[in-house]
Amino acid sequence: MKQLLIIEDDADLRNIISEFFHENDFKVLSSPDGIDGIKLAKEYKPDVIICDLLLPGVDGFKVKEILAEDKNTSTIPFIYLTGNKEITDMRHAMELGADDYIVKPIKVRDLLNLVLKRLERLHSFKSVKVSNLNDNGGKFIVKNGKQSLFVSFDDIKIISAEGYYSVVNLNNGKKVTIKKSLKNWLTILPNNKFYQVHRNSIINIEMIEKLDSGPKGNYIAKLKNYPELIFFSQRCSQKIRKDSILK
Repeated sequence: MKQLLIIEDDADLRNIISEFFHENDFKVLSSPDGIDGIKLAKEYKPDVIICDLLLPGVDGFKVKEILAEDKNTSTIPFIYLTGNKEITDMRHAMELGADDYIVKPIKVRDLLNLVLKRLERLHSFKSVKVSNLNDNGGKFIVKNGKQSLFVSFDDIKIISAEGYYSVVNLNNGKKVTIKKSLKNWLTILPNNKFYQVHRNSIINIEMIEKLDSGPKGNYIAKLKNYPELIFFSQRCSQKIRKDSILK
């Protein structure tokens, strides 16, 4: 039985979500505030966490930040609940490594489907046996059993962190899942093409199709043939301006 932790100060909403997930074969833990929620997460290590953004005392951002620093809780799928539609909050959530960000009011059935999808995705990552990666002069070799795949650095569009794994999105639309951290990727990728734009992603800047500035001057990029917007951290935006990489 999968275990869910809900951190939500609205008692009615917390109870509705708890009862619905319990009826769908989840063991449910719940907390009305961030401090208690952090304690429960570290003690029980749930399979997924649903957390309100605006909490008394410690907000949802701080909850995620603290849990991300602990190797035992850093890879737990984390979904925010909030009534705030500000794009700055969305950017900050992504920088912290949140898996999803849902605006209230919510439908519990949709929330359940999202949680199941995240758990299925995490399971598929854990079952992947691709773990060997060797640099080969601008290319890398992914070995999966007896099969080998040669991939050029130029073919990489974006690398996204998924717990202890990374998902490499290629120009041809394919994805390769590798047991390798973003920190390790940065040691072999050419630094004139690849930037870690926030905690969760490295992008190939040559794949940028459109670049805009957000409310606080942080970059927001649209990559070629990639459905999601990429939100740059403040640090990365400042570094790119300083290096005059993007104009």
